[in-house]
Amino acid sequence: MGEPLAGRRETQPAPMTFSTAGVPSSRRMALWEQYNARAMVQISGRTLGGEALEATERNLRSPRLRLAHITAAPHIAERTAREIERHPTDSVLLTVVLAGETSVYYRDDVVTLKPGQAILSDTDVPSMRGFAHRLDQLALTVPKSVYRELVLPDIPKPYDVFELSGGAGRSGSGAALAKLIGDAVRRENVDTEALERDALALLRAMVTRHLVDDAGSQLAAAQAYIRRHLADPTLSALKIAGALGVSERQVSRVFRQHGGVARWVTDQRLDLALAMLTAPGQRTVGQVVRECGFGSSSYFARVFRQRFGMSPRDALNEKGAAVGVA
Repeated sequence: MGEPLAGRRETQPAPMTFSTAGVPSSRRMALWEQYNARAMVQISGRTLGGEALEATERNLRSPRLRLAHITAAPHIAERTAREIERHPTDSVLLTVVLAGETSVYYRDDVVTLKPGQAILSDTDVPSMRGFAHRLDQLALTVPKSVYRELVLPDIPKPYDVFELSGGAGRSGSGAALAKLIGDAVRRENVDTEALERDALALLRAMVTRHLVDDAGSQLAAAQAYIRRHLADPTLSALKIAGALGVSERQVSRVFRQHGGVARWVTDQRLDLALAMLTAPGQRTVGQVVRECGFGSSSYFARVFRQRFGMSPRDALNEKGAAVGVA
């Protein structure tokens, strides 16, 4: 076999799923705790009224991140000082509330979260979370070393709350991050390198916008959004601005150093097109045109040749020649 062709990306095996359905009632909580210890964070739980736990969790792990989508009946989840001492995680946890309410109790504080809100917290600070109604949440854990290097040097003490929908303080980048997490845990194969890059960029944009107007974070968030929506032929500065919760003028401003929004989008589409044309598999030029969001085949062929000095069909033929040599 020859070396991998240009454009091949690292992917992660299918996400893991745990459900208490079909599990004996007496074992549900213990197995739920054991699963969470492996997949996310060590916790201890108990149901309200002694009822058997009904819960489902779908998880995805990359080298640096852990993602989850959790649905469950009312219960209480606690991370005690003893558990932290025995099982430290040295990470931060982002929880996004999709449905139901979550009350988070600390020694001297309590915060209640509603749908459309998110909490970023230190997993190694004792806390208890109460879910009085059926919950539907997304979660993301990031090692503190990665957070300090790529997001912000300061770790939440012990938490920060973000508005992801409605209100003047709405975080468009936070909403985009929630969508990214939800999409990733539903997919069977994920480009983990791209996932980490985009998730951390959106997390940084969410956190820094909460603290200060950071043009660098806005650029990173916009770039992450663009990479995830390259197949959309209507992608524009206006659409990007709406997704991130900033003005169209601000989006245009942060891309000025890159030749403008349209230029950067086209360059990303061309990079993706080259990767697809030279990767293993049977794709036609027409399929690549559609999947990369180009409006027409003639325009695609023209800008592809200008960028790479060959036609799209030349790239396909080059792949075939490389496979024949291998």
